[in-house]
Amino acid sequence: MSEGQISPDGNWIWNGTEWIPRNDEGPTILPTEIESSSDYYGKIRLGLLTISLILGIIAVTGNSWMTSEAEGGINFGLNEVTVTDYGLFDYDEFCDSSPDDDDMELCNLGPVGYFTTITLWLAIISGALMIITHLFGFMDKIPAKTKFVFSWSTGALILIGTLGWVLTKPSVESWNASVGLSFWLSLIAGLLALSSEILNTFFTKQSE
Repeated sequence: MSEGQISPDGNWIWNGTEWIPRNDEGPTILPTEIESSSDYYGKIRLGLLTISLILGIIAVTGNSWMTSEAEGGINFGLNEVTVTDYGLFDYDEFCDSSPDDDDMELCNLGPVGYFTTITLWLAIISGALMIITHLFGFMDKIPAKTKFVFSWSTGALILIGTLGWVLTKPSVESWNASVGLSFWLSLIAGLLALSSEILNTFFTKQSE
């Protein structure tokens, strides 16, 4: 009887000395190989998420969501406006009893900026919690639904806040203002956060 011969029922194979169960599961992947691959993509995911949070913090605290060359230079933040040679003003200061058109536009920026500020900070907190749970090994203890919400909420909230701001803000036509650096940083932050989860989902399915 030759080594490697298969039994008539197809369930056993001769190894030269005895019949052993036949294994058709293909090449064995060592657990260390799986863990190494998972750890590699996990580091990429955390790296993208960390960069996203840094950009998000810079954006939410920045004062250049819009810029204008009028009055020697105007920078519009989420909650205040900085006018060259005049200083910094909260949007609430322009909401007096009878504001003119220019003041009304600035007054209306306040609520939009407040909504965006809250949304971005919620996203940043969510992303920070994700990083902490990964670093301290708590992720496996979190329910699947909660894990899903936290995984996607960072990027989704950043984009909701950022795009919501640009779509609902008053035009501020008097100053011919255009979106500035803080807006673009926030947009990139949202895309990076979503990309980290897309990569994680894709490679998780590939390894299954």
